[in-house]
Amino acid sequence: MEPLYYADYLQLKKLLDSQDLESTRAGNTVHDEMLFIIVHQAYELWFKQILWELEAITGVLSAPSVDESEMLQIVAHLERIVEIQKLLIAQIDVLETMTPLDFLEFRNYLIPASGFQSAQFRMIENRLGVRPEDRLRLAGAPYTTALDAADREAVAEAELGTSLFDLVDQWLSRTPFLDEGSFHFWAEYRQAVRAMLEVDRAVIAANPNLTPAERDAQLQGFDHTMDLYEAVFDPDRHEALVASGERRLSFRAFQAALFINLYRHKPALQEPFQLLTGLVDIDQGFTAWRYRHALMTVRMIGRRIGTGGSAGAAFLTRSAEKSRVFTDLVQLATFMIPRSALPFSRFLDADPNRLHFAAHSHHPWPNVAYDAHLGWWEESALSMDDKWEPFFDDFLPRLRRRLGALLGLGDGSTIAVAPNTHELVNRVFSCLSPPVRLLTTDGEFHSFDRQSRRWEEAGLAEVERVPVEPWDTFGERMAKAATDADFVYLSSVFFDSGFVVQDLDDLVNAFPTEALVVVDGYHGFMAMPVDLGLIADRAFFLAGGYKYAMAGEGTCFMHCPPGYGSRPVDTGWYAGFGGLTERADTIAYGAGGDRFFGATFDPSGLYRLDAVLALLVDRDITPATIHAHARALQERFLASAPSLGEPIPPTGHERGNFLTFRTPEAGDRYRSLRAKGVVTDYRGDRLRLGFGIYQDPEDVDGLLDRL
Repeated sequence: MEPLYYADYLQLKKLLDSQDLESTRAGNTVHDEMLFIIVHQAYELWFKQILWELEAITGVLSAPSVDESEMLQIVAHLERIVEIQKLLIAQIDVLETMTPLDFLEFRNYLIPASGFQSAQFRMIENRLGVRPEDRLRLAGAPYTTALDAADREAVAEAELGTSLFDLVDQWLSRTPFLDEGSFHFWAEYRQAVRAMLEVDRAVIAANPNLTPAERDAQLQGFDHTMDLYEAVFDPDRHEALVASGERRLSFRAFQAALFINLYRHKPALQEPFQLLTGLVDIDQGFTAWRYRHALMTVRMIGRRIGTGGSAGAAFLTRSAEKSRVFTDLVQLATFMIPRSALPFSRFLDADPNRLHFAAHSHHPWPNVAYDAHLGWWEESALSMDDKWEPFFDDFLPRLRRRLGALLGLGDGSTIAVAPNTHELVNRVFSCLSPPVRLLTTDGEFHSFDRQSRRWEEAGLAEVERVPVEPWDTFGERMAKAATDADFVYLSSVFFDSGFVVQDLDDLVNAFPTEALVVVDGYHGFMAMPVDLGLIADRAFFLAGGYKYAMAGEGTCFMHCPPGYGSRPVDTGWYAGFGGLTERADTIAYGAGGDRFFGATFDPSGLYRLDAVLALLVDRDITPATIHAHARALQERFLASAPSLGEPIPPTGHERGNFLTFRTPEAGDRYRSLRAKGVVTDYRGDRLRLGFGIYQDPEDVDGLLDRL
């Protein structure tokens, strides 16, 4: 076998012998006709390559699903087409080195041949998704009339096949959304849009530079924009726009494209976003090429008809507009809103590649918390010395009502607030005379565990710690051990396992009547429904906004049952804030939760908490909604996750909004995930993964990929 030769491999003899000049055939060789032929032959070669790339793309998208590696291939094919388009446009610059007079020397030899007869380009248009009804007719006849029989058949076959537009529509329609439970993307987007549009309308209405007529005109345009936005949420309105030709993508595909654009920072959506961007680039690339072609045509022949009988430059200009395929993707900019308008954007955008699965530890804050934080600063600047009066008279009662509604505590007047739960626990403890007989568990958070050990060490308490495991008998063992306890402290959801205490009401009411009972509800509050109605007169309840209430540090509170701990020794001047102007021999305490207040503190965290709770009410997001969403994400994770260790508590026990795995490799797994941009946490031999409403199925899939 002879070695392959360059010219043979490229069939250069055939290729280089394919320039037959019509002017030479007529006995009057025109020099620039060679340039004209070679440029157009180069076009056809590039068209062939584009068709080759499109075939590869449609082959992948025709499958029921597209995995990550295939998505990368599609993006690469699209990017190659975009680069080819740049060459197509650049070739016009080469062609324009020929003057109009030079072209006229051989133009008449070309009639009736025309670029309109490029079968490959018509096939490209069809495979992209140009519809027959979008095409301009040539002298009243279909566009295929100018083709010969063989080309007409090939173009018709491409027209009947499934186009790239159709496949993209189907692929987008399969895109998952954040729509589990009633907390989902579209509710958030719609709320943000309405807020943004209200601001826009107010700006127009208040603009002093507009005449009444101009203002009316702008408001009418605004109303039309509002109608377009409403179609994003309304399938019937969307279908009406499709019927009128203003929109082409299906309702779900349009929503998916918008979702991908708005959340393109998420790792799982970066490649889909690149795919959509590539489609827009190709659509605009061919539009730019057609316009550039039209400009060249005007330069070469003015307003004359084309050699194929078309209207020349005017035909090409109209065709550029009519032949666009992915206009819906181009017009998505109309429906963009600032990322800052979406609820968690400040936290999530701070590190787009971070996957945060530690909602049980450090929960992201919604953007409203930022505004509320600044609100307290502004209130302080406005009122200065008098700022505490509106806090106690107006703000605190409102926050108490919100908390009371969530916990079944009426107006919430039994609630005391503090920067942390630690000082609240110490105030409860100060109501008792040492040595205190303290009953607790071996599963309490570090702060209380440390404090109870120090009390024990100092002789202030005699402590019994009931093991949380075995899970099935915990309640029975806890009740039995409480016979002579002065102080009982236990979690409703344990921090190191997510184990939820069953029949908490019955357990609390089984404790000695005279004992002070404190329920640590930190991992229950805003993670799942909590109703204290049956134990409100019996138990203290501790919680805060650091975790599931999404408000950060300094946002703790405690429900204080009437008749228990009426005069804590550990006290501060805010516990008698209303009587500061009067001095009495006996230390006075406020009513309800006021008696457990301490001294001066920074209330900015409470303003954040109030704003977050108001946001959730406005969105109709309840603790039950949050818990259902977290559980759905947990189940999605567990269905595909590799073994991470022994799940605790075991299947069959109710758990909170995080998963716990017992493994001697907990620390190593935590560090390995951290190196991959995944935030979890661990305690000893327990790896914890937390789930919250700021996450969606795409985040879970991203976690699985990194695992």
